[in-house]
Amino acid sequence: MNGYQYRRLVADAKAFAQAAWLIEREIVQLNVKPADQTRVGGTGWPSHEVWESLKTASHFNLGIALELRLKCLIAIKLNCDPPRHHQLFNLYEQLPNNIRIKLNSLFKQAQGEEKITLEAFVSTATPATPEGPPSRELNNLKDFCIYFDDDMKLSMKRYSWEVLSREIWRHYLNNLDWVLRFLDLTEKFAEQLAQETSLVK
Repeated sequence: MNGYQYRRLVADAKAFAQAAWLIEREIVQLNVKPADQTRVGGTGWPSHEVWESLKTASHFNLGIALELRLKCLIAIKLNCDPPRHHQLFNLYEQLPNNIRIKLNSLFKQAQGEEKITLEAFVSTATPATPEGPPSRELNNLKDFCIYFDDDMKLSMKRYSWEVLSREIWRHYLNNLDWVLRFLDLTEKFAEQLAQETSLVK
């Protein structure tokens, strides 16, 4: 990886993370919620449908930002081109052990005392919202990558309409703030590594 590729990975990850933040802010401003049938002004659509579409978009952008960050770190540490696959867990496993340890430390630092809360949601065309499965445990970055691969399925570029008729449960993060903090911390870490390897000055 050269300096230009490094800058693109960093800039693109930042752009996707910013997009996720903006979408989450829209969710707050519209006050849309899961299992809420209230009609949202303008479109007149049920609140829960708008919530799912926006959550799908925010998580898609968040996952791409994390994917690019992991690829950047792999390319720096292994002195190679960024991997071309999209499975977050496999990217995580490609990282040297000392980098994984550092990332998990930053993961805990970003989380702080905040409890990770996941909202189980199923796409359905009916007003009825059945009781969902229990929340998933996200104790470290490995758990988080597995969660995103299993639920968000970024590698398949999943959109909400694709699962409407199959009633497949997904878990969405209620709050992305701590994940965005993690991405900021890992950006600084990547910059430090890039300087150490003379990738950037």
